[in-house]
Amino acid sequence: MIGCGPEEYVFSDGWKPGPSQNGGEKFSRWWKRHVKDGLGIDADPYDLKRLHTTEMASQNEQIAADFNSHANTRMNEKHYDQMSEKRKLETQKRQNLKF
Repeated sequence: MIGCGPEEYVFSDGWKPGPSQNGGEKFSRWWKRHVKDGLGIDADPYDLKRLHTTEMASQNEQIAADFNSHANTRMNEKHYDQMSEKRKLETQKRQNLKF
């Protein structure tokens, strides 16, 4: 964020702050060419997003959804929060319901 003005994009030409936006496809192509193929690394930025979302959602699911600019928690539960189902099952197990 150093050197990025309030009306600039963080990643512009040369991956530096500037007035034009580099689209997601351009970044994906760059990542595949230089990191995945170039360095043999399987991870991508969405792996980091999933990890971060999972950690945030373990504390508060709505805050994690807000952070990812989602109106509710469904998108995180379905795509990003890798522990959502496990947390739900654990919550159900802790319920002390009597029939």
